[in-house]
Amino acid sequence: MDKFLDAIEEKRRQQQSIASALITLAGGYDSNINSATDLEEVEVLDFVQPVLLNRDSREQDSGYLQLRGVASYSAPMTRRSRWNIGAGVSRKDNTDSNAFDLDTANLNAGLQWLRGTHTLGLSANFSHYWFGGDSLLNDGGLRFSWKNQRASGLRYTSDISYNLQRNRVDQELDLNRLQWQAGIGYSQPRWSTALTLLLATDDPQTDYRGRDTAGLSLQGIYRAGAATSIYSQLQYRAYRYQEALPTTNILAAGETRDDDLVQFLAGARHALHKQVSLYIQANVMDYSSNIDLYSYDRYLAEAGVNLTF
Repeated sequence: MDKFLDAIEEKRRQQQSIASALITLAGGYDSNINSATDLEEVEVLDFVQPVLLNRDSREQDSGYLQLRGVASYSAPMTRRSRWNIGAGVSRKDNTDSNAFDLDTANLNAGLQWLRGTHTLGLSANFSHYWFGGDSLLNDGGLRFSWKNQRASGLRYTSDISYNLQRNRVDQELDLNRLQWQAGIGYSQPRWSTALTLLLATDDPQTDYRGRDTAGLSLQGIYRAGAATSIYSQLQYRAYRYQEALPTTNILAAGETRDDDLVQFLAGARHALHKQVSLYIQANVMDYSSNIDLYSYDRYLAEAGVNLTF
């Protein structure tokens, strides 16, 4: 009976216009705001002695304040289709160095078609990034998605996207990226989990900057009570660069980069009110490369408040 009533409620919501907004105010600590190595010196070709790295080339830690905001609106077109638009902004202000502040703005719009237990989606997105206060990157593309939600709690998803990245500082960093994801999830009243596979390939302006990516992520949420939930995510990414570095590279001439990322995030959220919740989370990253200069570790701890409207 509960499932039957839930299905009725879901059908009713599909015929309503929905507007929502979320504002997050947060603060935390970042052990490596510039994603740099902790090495103090590196071997350089044709130099007898290792070369010392300056402070900007080594990892820097800092506290930070972050403001994030997103808004969306969705409305039905027919009984089995909807359109939606959304926008978001984010600012991360490092308290110890403005050189590595990160700001983002994004827009998206899309269509959804409902066919029984299947949901098909087509969307367009555009994002712009500022780094250290300077314009850095445009990223825009198209995404096609599919979801199948079963009454048993099983959920299957898949999407394919094609994005164009245009670097405002160095055109040689421009690339096009084709990405495919597929996942399976399972939900119960108290907990849910999902496993996702990712494959991507780059079409770069210069071959040695492009990479092929394979990854897995496992995430879960446990609802400890009516107001409290605990969440976690473990992900792995393997980055295999498509061409060797040029012979003019003084750090690793003729070598081909192979990088791996392991990341774990865990946190808890508690609702004080229907529109106000608090959260705390920790994020640990280990990025390893066959070229030592590109290897680094990073730890983040963050606490904040969410306001929903």
